[in-house]
Amino acid sequence: MGVDINHNFDADWKTVKKRELENGIIFPSKTRYGGEFPESEHESHCIADFCRSNTIISATAFHSQGEEIYWSYSHFTPPKAHIMAKILSMSSGYTLSEPDRTASAAGFKDWFMEKYSLPAFTIEIGRGNSPLSLDCFPFLYNRLKEMLVLGIAV
Repeated sequence: MGVDINHNFDADWKTVKKRELENGIIFPSKTRYGGEFPESEHESHCIADFCRSNTIISATAFHSQGEEIYWSYSHFTPPKAHIMAKILSMSSGYTLSEPDRTASAAGFKDWFMEKYSLPAFTIEIGRGNSPLSLDCFPFLYNRLKEMLVLGIAV
């Protein structure tokens, strides 16, 4: 509890840990604490194990805030990722973005790209209070269903 799962993967995790210390994040909190070690949390370990045990050709993580698509990770970004991201952006109307310094590395997308050299995306699906209200999910699904199908097809 108190671990930001999207900072709990083994993709430059030590750098994220250093940033946490620089920002005074030294124990579990509601955001940005990456845990005691990569995959220390059951959820992140299960996701990583699922990827290690299956043939996955691209990955998408859905998050709740920003209406943005994060598609790159340092020099690990495969060339096809930008083309796929443009297609997802055109379908959804979401902006292609680069994470700020505090949010880059140790995320699922970053780990997947680094480990497999395959495209991965973090899609911030909504705007508003976090967590998003369940009432907004029918609207979001209708807005994003074409992008979901394209994500499988490309």
